[in-house]
Amino acid sequence: MKIELLTRLLPKSVNYETTGSKNHNAITPEDINTIMSYCRLTDKETAMILVRFLGDNTYRSKLYNSFYKEAAPLFIVDEIKESVIRNIVDCAFLETAFTRCPFCNGVGYRVSLNEIEDCLHCNDGVFVFTEKVKIEIIGIKKNQFKQIKEKYKKIMSMIQDLENSALSKIGDANA
Repeated sequence: MKIELLTRLLPKSVNYETTGSKNHNAITPEDINTIMSYCRLTDKETAMILVRFLGDNTYRSKLYNSFYKEAAPLFIVDEIKESVIRNIVDCAFLETAFTRCPFCNGVGYRVSLNEIEDCLHCNDGVFVFTEKVKIEIIGIKKNQFKQIKEKYKKIMSMIQDLENSALSKIGDANA
C-alpha cells in the first residue's frame, strides 16, 4: 500500500512521508490495530470487521450466535424449529458477509488436470444466491421460504446495518 494512503488511514499526527521503503509500503497488524482503536467500534462492529475482511472464525461464531439470539424471536409465531432458524441465520450471514464462491475460491473458474472451466456457481468469483440456493442451504421447502422471506430479509438487513455502521465509523475516523 502506498505511504500516502497509509497516512490517511492513521491519525493525522503520524507522518510516514520520511519513512524509508524497508516496509515495502505494507500495512502491518499494528497499523490495523491503531486504525481500529481510534474508531470506537462496538464489540459487534469489531467482530464484523474481523469476520468480513480477515475471515476470523472465532469472531464469526460469536457474531453468528449474537444474530441468532436477535433472530429467534422473529420466528416464534411461525413455529419453526431451532435448527432451521440457525440455518436461516447462517444463510443470511453467508449471503451478506461471504460473497466469495466456495467452489472456485472466488476466482471465477475451476482448474482440473485436463482443463480450465468457468465456475458454474458464480459470476466472476461472486457466489450467486438464488432462491433455490437459499432454500437448499436452509433446508426447507419453497412454500416455507416464501412465508419467511420477509424475516430473512430483515436478518440480512441487520447484518448489513452492522457492517455499514462499522465501516462508517472507520471512514469517520480517517477523515
